[in-house]
Amino acid sequence: MSLSDHLGYLVQNQIPQLIDSMIKELLDAKPISPISFLHGILQRKQEVIAADAALFDFVPLGQRLPEVQTAWDMMTTSLSNVLFPNGVTLDAIQALRPQAAALDHADDTFLAKCVMQQLEIDNIKASVILPRMLSYDVALRKAQVWFPGGDAIDCSANAFTAACAKRALHTSSVIIVPADVSGAFDTAAAYPSGLDLLRIALSDDVVTRFRIDRTRVSLFHLTRPGAQVAGGQAVWDIVMAQMWPSMFPNSITPDAIRSFRPQVALMDRSPDDFLAKCVCDALDFDGPAFGAEAQRIKVSVFLPRRLSYDVGLRKAQVWFHGGAFIAGSAEAFKRSCGKRAVETGTVVFAPDLGTAPETSALNRIHNGEASLRFVLSDRVADRFRIDRTRVALSGEGSGGGAALGVCAALAQKSEAALVKVCVTDCAAVNNDFITVPEAGSEDLHKAFQRLVMDSAAYLITDNAVGFDWSGHSADPAVFPGLMAEALLPKLPPVALLTAEFDHFRRGNEMFAKRLKPHGNLIGMYIQPGCGHALGTPKAEQEKAQVHRRLFDLYL
Repeated sequence: MSLSDHLGYLVQNQIPQLIDSMIKELLDAKPISPISFLHGILQRKQEVIAADAALFDFVPLGQRLPEVQTAWDMMTTSLSNVLFPNGVTLDAIQALRPQAAALDHADDTFLAKCVMQQLEIDNIKASVILPRMLSYDVALRKAQVWFPGGDAIDCSANAFTAACAKRALHTSSVIIVPADVSGAFDTAAAYPSGLDLLRIALSDDVVTRFRIDRTRVSLFHLTRPGAQVAGGQAVWDIVMAQMWPSMFPNSITPDAIRSFRPQVALMDRSPDDFLAKCVCDALDFDGPAFGAEAQRIKVSVFLPRRLSYDVGLRKAQVWFHGGAFIAGSAEAFKRSCGKRAVETGTVVFAPDLGTAPETSALNRIHNGEASLRFVLSDRVADRFRIDRTRVALSGEGSGGGAALGVCAALAQKSEAALVKVCVTDCAAVNNDFITVPEAGSEDLHKAFQRLVMDSAAYLITDNAVGFDWSGHSADPAVFPGLMAEALLPKLPPVALLTAEFDHFRRGNEMFAKRLKPHGNLIGMYIQPGCGHALGTPKAEQEKAQVHRRLFDLYL
C-alpha cells in the first residue's frame, strides 16, 4: 500500500481531526499522566459512539405504531381464543401446562453438560443446575435465581430444563429455579416467590454444598406478564397476590418493616466489578446547617478511577436510593452506585435521605435538597473538582420521586438552575393508585399497588394499617407529580425512565403529559418487556446505554 493510500485511509476515517482534538484536550488539561489521560479520552469517545448507535429513542408518551399494534392484537386475540376459549380458568391452565415445554427452544445438548439436583428447604422445592465445567473449579461460584417464563402459569424447571441448562452454561453460573409444575393458581407454598428462592440460594446449606459466593447471587424474572395472551394480567395479579404476603403476611406493619429492611441489599444486582473501578469515600455533614431536618446526613461518594487522572472539572450526580419509602440506604445500593458512576462518567454522591416512618415525606425532600447544597459547597466541590454547572439529580423508585420533589422545592425558590438535569428511573411520582379505578388492562399489578400505597402511607403516619387517604391523596410532598402547575415551567430539564410492566409507569405517563407542554421534558423512555427494577442482563445493558446517552447529551 502506497503512502497516498495510507493517508487516504487516515483522512477517510477522520483520524487527523481526532488527533487534533485529543492534543488540544491534552494541552488544556496538562495531566500528570498524559498516556492515561489520552486513554480515557478514547474510552469516552467509544462509549459515546456506542450510545449514539443504539436504537433507544425515547418513546413519545406511550405512542405505538398503529399497524403493528393492530397486527399484534389480531395475533394475540387469535392465540388466546385457541388457548383459553372460555377464559383463564383453572381447568384451562391445567390443560395448558403439559404444552409449556414446547416453549423451550434450547438444544437438549446443553443438558448433557450440566448436573441437575433437587432441593427442598422449608417446604419449598427447587432445582439446581450446575455446569459440569464448574465442578472442577475450587473457586466460589456465581448463582442466579431464575424464573424461566410460561406467562406465570408454569415457570418450573420441568418445563424449561434445556433453557435452564443453556443459561447456566452461557453465564457460568449455578441456576436455581422453581421445581415441579407450579403456577399462579397453585397455593402460595407451591409457588415460591423470588425472595423465597433467594433465601434458599443464600442459605448456609446451599452456599456450602454448591460453593456459592453470597456476594454474587442475582435474581431474574423473565416472564413478561400480560404480554402474550389475553387474561395474562389477571394471572399476574394472582401471582402478585401470592408473592407479597410471603414478605408482608400481616400487611405492612412496623414489625414487618423492621424485618424487611435487612433484605433490601439483596435487590442490588449490580456486580462488584464496578466498585473496584471506583475510588469510594464516605462523607457526613451537619444537616440543619444546610436546611435539613436530620442532624447528620451521610453521603457516599463514588469516583470513577479513570476520572482521577483527569485534572479538569468533573460532572456529578446526586443520586437518591429506592426502597419502597420504608427501607434502603446508599450502603445497600453501593454496587449500583459504582455501576452508575462508571457507566455515566460522573462522580456519584448518594446521600441517606432517611426512611419512613422515621422520616416524613417533606423531611425527605429537605434532606435531599440539603445534600445537593452540600455537594455544591466549597468543601465538597473543590475537593472532588466538581463543575457546579454540570450537576444532575437522579433517583430510582421512591428516590426518583424524592429527586422530583427536590426540583419542585428549588423551583419554588427560583433556584432550579442549581440542577442541570433530573433523571428518574421507575419513579414513584403519582397518586393514580388511589384515583384510577381498579379495572381494565391498564391497572398494573393491583396487589402490588396496594402494597405501595401502604408503604407510602408511612410518609405521613407512624402506623399505616387501615390508613385513610382522604385529605392526603393530593399531597405533592408524597406525590411530586401533583406539584402546582406554576412550578412545572420552572423545573430543570427532566427525563423519565420507566418500564412496560412497571407499576409506576402509568403515573409517570400522567406526569409527562403535564410537563411536556412546558418544553422541559427531555423524553420518556419505556423499556419494553421489563418490570419495576426487574429485567434480564441484556435489558440492564440497554438501560445502561440509555443512561450513558442521557448524561453525555444533557450533562
